[in-house]
Amino acid sequence: MRRMPVFLSFAIPTRAVAAQEHTHPPAQILGTVRLATSCSAAARSSFTRAVALLHSFVFPQAVDGFNAALKADPKCVIAYWGLALSAWGNPFAAGIKPDAQLQRGLDATRLGRAIDARTDQEREYLVAVSQLFENVHAVDQRTRVLAYRDAMARLSARYPDDSEASIFYALALVFSPDPADKTYANQLRAGAILEKLEASHPDHPGLAHYIVHSYDVPALAPRAATRRLRRRGRTRCTCHRTRLPGWATGRHRSTPTSRRLQRPDARAPLRRSCTPVIT
Repeated sequence: MRRMPVFLSFAIPTRAVAAQEHTHPPAQILGTVRLATSCSAAARSSFTRAVALLHSFVFPQAVDGFNAALKADPKCVIAYWGLALSAWGNPFAAGIKPDAQLQRGLDATRLGRAIDARTDQEREYLVAVSQLFENVHAVDQRTRVLAYRDAMARLSARYPDDSEASIFYALALVFSPDPADKTYANQLRAGAILEKLEASHPDHPGLAHYIVHSYDVPALAPRAATRRLRRRGRTRCTCHRTRLPGWATGRHRSTPTSRRLQRPDARAPLRRSCTPVIT
C-alpha cells in the first residue's frame, strides 16, 4: 500500500498547553508535521495531530490521538510507536523512568510488533522505540537509551527524506550525551541536523525547542545566544580591536631582532572580534 504524506497544521487550546509535563509558553498554534504513513485516510489526521502534540509534550492528548488513529485503523502500526514515546514522556527529564511508564511503553511496542506492519519504515520506527522498554530489569536505562539512539541513526540514514526520523534521531542525540565528553559532539551534531531542518520546516512544533536544548550547556551558550538573536532578526555585536601578536606597543631597543617592531602603534594591523549581545 502506498504511503500518503500528510502536511497538517493544528491549533490546541491554551489550557491544554498549560497541562504539559514540560513547561512551554502558552500558544494557540500547534504547528505543522510532515510524516508519511500507510494508515487509512480516516486515521491519518488523528495520527499526525498526535505527533504534533507529542512534539509539544502534551502527552495525555497525544495518547488520545494515537488511540483515535488505532480505532479508525487497527493496523495503523506506527500509532503504537507514538503511544510508546508518549509513555516515555519528557526526554529531557532527569532520573530513571518509573516502572508504570516503562510498562505502558512495553505494552504498546508488543501490541504493535504483533501486527504485520504495512511498510518496513513503520516497522523500523516501532523496533527502534522498543529499545527503550525491552529488558528493563536486565539492561540499565543508559544502555537502552544508547540502543534507541543508534536505531534512530540507522532509520534516519536509511530514509533521508523522512524529516521526522531525522528530528527524533537528533532528539535522541541531545538526551544521550556522554557526560565526560567535553567536545559536546552529540549536542553539536544534533544542533546541525535540527538547524538545517528548521530552514525548510519553520512551523514545526518541536524544532525550535529541541535546538535550544541542543546548546543547553555553558560551553555552547555563545552559540545559543547568537542563534536566538538571529531568530529575532536583532543580531547586534560589541566589537573590539586588538593588535595582532608580535607588534610593538612602545619603543624597543635598536637591535637587529627588534628593529622591525619599531613601527608606530597606529600602523599595526588590527584584529576585529565581536561578541553577540542580547537586546
